[in-house]
Amino acid sequence: MLAFFNVFAPAAFGRVASLHLTLVTCAFFAVYAYRDIWPLMTFTIEAGDKAEGRIIWAKIALAAFAGVVEPLFEPYAYIPVDPKNPSPVPNPEQTASIFSFLFYVFLDPSIWLAYRISHLSLDQLPPMCDYDHAKNLIKRSYPHLDPFAGAKKGNLFFGLVKVFRRSLFYQTLILVIMAFMKLASPIGTNRLLHYLEQGGEDALVKPWVWIVCIATGPLINTVLFQLYIFLSTGTLVRVEGIITSLAFDHALRIRLKAEVSDTKKASVVEEIPSAPGSDAGTPDSGSTAADGEDEDSATVHSRSTTAASASTAATVVAPAVSKSKAKAPEDKKEETKGAEKGPKAKGNNLIGKINNLVTSDLNNITSGRDFLFILVSAPMQIILSMWFLYVVLGWSAFVGLIVMVTLFPVPAWVASLMRSTQKQKMKATDGRVQHVTEMMSVLRMIKLFGWESRVNDEVTAKREEELKWIFKNKMLRLGNNIINHTIPLVHMVVTYATYTLIMKQDLSASIVFSSMTAFNMLRMQMFRVFGMVPGMIIANVSLGRVADFLRNTELLDAFTEQPAEDIVVDASAAHEDDIGCGNAHFTWTNEPTDGTVTPSRQTFRLRIEDELVFKKGAFNLIIGPTGSGKTSILMALLSEMHYIPLGPNSWVNLPRDGGVAFAAQESWVQSETIKDNILFGAPYDEERYKKVIYQCGLKRDLSLFEAGDATEVGEKGLTLRFSQLWYVSGSLVSGIPIYVIQDVHTSRWIINKCFKGDLIRGRTVILVTHNVAMASPLADFVVSIGVDGRIASQGSVSEALAKDSKLAEEFKHEEEAIELDENEDVDEVAGTTDGKLIVAEEIEVGHVSLGAFMLFLRAVGGKWPILFWVHYLGSDGMSEICDALEMWWLGWWAQQYIKSGHGEVSVA
Repeated sequence: MLAFFNVFAPAAFGRVASLHLTLVTCAFFAVYAYRDIWPLMTFTIEAGDKAEGRIIWAKIALAAFAGVVEPLFEPYAYIPVDPKNPSPVPNPEQTASIFSFLFYVFLDPSIWLAYRISHLSLDQLPPMCDYDHAKNLIKRSYPHLDPFAGAKKGNLFFGLVKVFRRSLFYQTLILVIMAFMKLASPIGTNRLLHYLEQGGEDALVKPWVWIVCIATGPLINTVLFQLYIFLSTGTLVRVEGIITSLAFDHALRIRLKAEVSDTKKASVVEEIPSAPGSDAGTPDSGSTAADGEDEDSATVHSRSTTAASASTAATVVAPAVSKSKAKAPEDKKEETKGAEKGPKAKGNNLIGKINNLVTSDLNNITSGRDFLFILVSAPMQIILSMWFLYVVLGWSAFVGLIVMVTLFPVPAWVASLMRSTQKQKMKATDGRVQHVTEMMSVLRMIKLFGWESRVNDEVTAKREEELKWIFKNKMLRLGNNIINHTIPLVHMVVTYATYTLIMKQDLSASIVFSSMTAFNMLRMQMFRVFGMVPGMIIANVSLGRVADFLRNTELLDAFTEQPAEDIVVDASAAHEDDIGCGNAHFTWTNEPTDGTVTPSRQTFRLRIEDELVFKKGAFNLIIGPTGSGKTSILMALLSEMHYIPLGPNSWVNLPRDGGVAFAAQESWVQSETIKDNILFGAPYDEERYKKVIYQCGLKRDLSLFEAGDATEVGEKGLTLRFSQLWYVSGSLVSGIPIYVIQDVHTSRWIINKCFKGDLIRGRTVILVTHNVAMASPLADFVVSIGVDGRIASQGSVSEALAKDSKLAEEFKHEEEAIELDENEDVDEVAGTTDGKLIVAEEIEVGHVSLGAFMLFLRAVGGKWPILFWVHYLGSDGMSEICDALEMWWLGWWAQQYIKSGHGEVSVA
């Protein structure tokens, strides 16, 4: 019946029936093995079913086939992770039998294919397992790791354990079996030598059984270890994908100007002014954004033309405190003390930190994947080894154990030093990566101004600081390795000395060689534990950095949670169809400033003390002097700034049901073709695409490239003339109803053909510009911002000019400077080449050349390669010779007890 269900039942139920059938048949075989096979391994026990004659062996063979052989070679049915979206072709790993899985037979087709052809392409590899797809990994892991997916606050390690609990269970089971199988060799050695020493007297088990144990123990261990490596490496790759996704997803939630604080900062609730006209905290004229940057350049470093799925209208407003960060009132005193440190308490290496989190920190975390060796394998093997040594050497084994335990504080002290140096090293690495990232983003400027030597000195200084901590860490690792070798050696010497000098026992061959195997096991476990501890410490530090990034980074208001006593109900729900804000302040950071902060470094604050409502389906301009906060209005609408309501009638809203297209000042061009950058993931509509090219004045630019829009461009648009025009074209291609454009390069062509064209007609446009005279004919609504972050005027262009004499003067000069003859339309130039900047990777076929191999060998030794290799090979050779001499000496010592009496053998 179980076999019938196994064949005809659905896959999930069939697998259960197959497991039940295997257990039943395996139990039958185990009974026969105990009654009829085990007696064959002994001298005295007779077979239990001897009376049945030869037919018993047919029964045993059938039971062995049904209970052991058939389950090993039976392939599994494919069960998709998502039954609604199964893989068209499952990965062979998902259907492999136990034998195929243990010996990687399922990989043979790929290996043979790679052997027959010169190069195995990615398309020729088997498809990825569906449980390794990113969407399935995210669905499986985020509830335990992501604070915004319901993960509880705690160590991320325990969250990862919950995610991979099934794989970790199998790894633990494998390590337990390996721990017992490692004893097969020393037990077999001891019993075989004891049998030879006693001449087989009173022996129960035949000697060939111990020979089989000596041979099969290491073999089974090897197979199990490779299975463990397969499972742990798979877990490693999945952890890399999960943490990378988690870090990048969270990076979209954090505030641009934010950085993780060294101390847990409190929810800083801004004091609401008593009167809207209060000037308290108003920065001086020309005050800058946070960190002293020009406000018009302090923008989000991206350009998004994708549609948002939900409106930003909200009735509950919270200051920027990450979820699960609300504090009890009794903690506010301590938090205020930490907040008084101001911006100096926070780092300035956020970009470098994010880069490190998904590179070096991720590598550190995955390097700690073998923690089960410390928690499971090492303790079990140490306990079993000590038990075996006690059986062989008596209570002298515990004397050595006491000495070994007494020495444990030494490596623990070294491990604590390594933890502190690793933290300092990662801080130095953050600073270096941040500096290099900033340098690469302005590389053209550095070359133009001749700052190469200055920048090189700065990078060198940061690298020297990092190398100082790396050197300290390496020296501590060296000391740790020396201690790891010394402690087991002391343990062995003390144990043998106690056994021979105090207990007055003879060292026979069976005792020496079997105990040496146990000592080697113990030494390897001690070396492995103390060798892995530094990696675990580094992994714990990096895992803590990831957790700190997820929980303590300043977030956008949309991802914050406010204590119940500080919740303010605003009027955003009543303005869900409006675009604008009213009776509110906006800041880049929620950190308070103290009296020591100079006016030029005070936190910028955008003050909307009346209502600001942009016209829908119209062209809206935002104008004002540099540093006044024009860009801040855009960022406030996009929820990139802190929203501080001033009363119950406060509100801010930007409808996102149909999506919002944003074109920023800073380049975000990918290393793809111009066409792909313009489409930016939007579906290709040839008629609309050609209109966009024409209205944005890109035909002239495309004519400069032989391949036209098939030309590949470098990152950040370094090969483009007016790269910001491509962003505007990308926004138009998307067809989104609301356009938010930051200080675009304006020309007569863009005004007449693009902004007055049919593609943008009837859509809402909010444009920040300095070229008021050029854009004024388009303006249906104009907002003028004063130098103090307040609205100077709103309405028409004439009203703005009437209230600002300086702006009116600039307007007059701009009108005089506008050229009447702008670029005319040119015919599109057909591409003559493919425009590829990045060609296919050249792949060498064959073996590594001798020159390349010699280059590696010479580089390993640094300035003195010959001295290095002589020292390395000599030291390695002497180590092997010493190991051989150690075994020879103990064997010679044991031989003396056979030739002479105990009292005649000298310890020296």
